[in-house]
Order: sequence, then C-alpha cells, then structure tokens
Amino acid sequence: MRRGKKDYYRVLQVSQNATPDEIKQAYRRLARQYHPDVNPDARAEERLKEINEAYEVLSDPDARRAYDRERRGVRIHRRPPTPHRHRDPFQDVWDLFFGDIPSRPRSRRSDLPKGRSYEAHVVLEFEEAFTGTDLNLTIEGRRVRVHIPPGVRDGMTLRIPGAGGRSLYGGEPGDLILRIQVKPHPRFHLEENNVITETTVDLFTALLGGDIIIETPYGPRHITIPPGTQPGTLLRIPGLGLPMYERPERRGDMIVLIHVELPQQLSERERNLLLEWRRLRRLT
Repeated sequence: MRRGKKDYYRVLQVSQNATPDEIKQAYRRLARQYHPDVNPDARAEERLKEINEAYEVLSDPDARRAYDRERRGVRIHRRPPTPHRHRDPFQDVWDLFFGDIPSRPRSRRSDLPKGRSYEAHVVLEFEEAFTGTDLNLTIEGRRVRVHIPPGVRDGMTLRIPGAGGRSLYGGEPGDLILRIQVKPHPRFHLEENNVITETTVDLFTALLGGDIIIETPYGPRHITIPPGTQPGTLLRIPGLGLPMYERPERRGDMIVLIHVELPQQLSERERNLLLEWRRLRRLT
C-alpha cells in the first residue's frame, strides 16, 4: 500500500494540526505500547512497523507537507526517499529505550541488537569426542546443523556464533551455547588430553617381552612390552590420546597401566624348573 493511502495522523492518534513535539510524544507512547518485548500480541510487530512508517513521514517537514498535499488530492511527483531516511523498522524503538531519537545514518548490522542466544545440553558418546560429529538441533522452529569438532571434553562450553535466534532489529542472529557432556567409557578415562587404560600380560611376556594387541579409541593397536616389565609399569604411547580442541592435528598420549598375571597352578615339572631357575639366579 502506498503511503499516501494511509492516514498517518490516525495511525499516530494525533490531529492534522499536531505540533512536531505532539507527534514525537505520540510516537514514543505508541512505540512503547506495541514493542514486541512488552506486547505479546502477534500483530504488535506489524502495528509497530506502521507506527514507524507514520512517524518517518510526519516527523520530516518536507515529507509531511507533501503528504498533506496528497491527502487533499493535489498530485505531486514523489521524490525517492533520501538514504538517511531508510532505517530499520525497530531502530527508532531501540533509540526510544536507549537514547533520544536522533536523525542519523542507518546503523551497520553489527551495531544493531543481536538476536536471542540459546543454550542446549548435548550428550556425546566417548568416541565422538575423538572424531567430532554433526548435530541437528531445532532453534525457533528451524533446524540448525552444528558441527562439534574433535577434542571436546566433558563439561566444556562451546559458543556457535550466528546459530541462535533471529534479531527483531535487523542485527546479527544470536549465538548458540552448547554445554557438552561426554559419556564415560568402560575401559578408558581422560586426564587432560591423555587416555588412561589398563591391560594384563602373562608372566612370560612381562619377563621376556613381546607384542600384544590393545584397544584404543582409534581401534586395535599393536604395542611392544619391553623385557622385564614390572607390575604397575606405565607405558606411554604417543599420539593415541584426545585431539587438542583448537589444534586437532595434535593429540595427547595413551598411557597403559600394566598388570602381570601369575600362574595359579603349577605342574611338577614347572615347579622343578622354577626351583632350578631360582637356584641359578642366586648363583649369579
């Protein structure tokens, strides 16, 4: 609808002879009344846009004179609006609450109020902390796809810029704040970026050394048990830990606690061999 077809005096609830101060006061009163933050009515936003439109015309002396002539039926050529009159629909209302209503150029989008930020509690499998994952969340009725990078830890907070609510004022969208929970694992636990696990070897592997297979967050891996490994030894395997959150190409280590399983029953021959071995050890 063209502006000339609307009764802007009626929109602002003032007379045709209203002074500029009366027009400003009426605008302030109505803008507060219909601002979406204080008026839950679904039609309040459209009503506020109409109030802003009326004030934009009636607060400008030249635009008001042209509007009055057009209301009286005098056809005139309407000039395109000057750039400084193009404002965001809610910018004047923002000024209403946070300052006067100056005539100034349109603000940059980054200067306008952002949309609402939302929080979400996210539960990840232990393995997803190592590989990263993609999540589909619903924010203000729309689906938002969020990438969780490798290296997140339990209790970490992630801020995803621009994934929150839309701004009513034409500014940037709000942020999405994710509270991360990582499920515990039955075999692994984390200390910083290091993975701690345990494994058990037999007596002969502990004494003579050898290769064994252990489970890691990246699948089975071969590791070497050095000869003479004592119970309670900690073996450090570089690069099999949790990735660094901001530098995923770097990883922590895996630390393996070694337990040694002793035979519980010996045959007569095994007992004799051990006795002979003990005698030889005492002679050396």
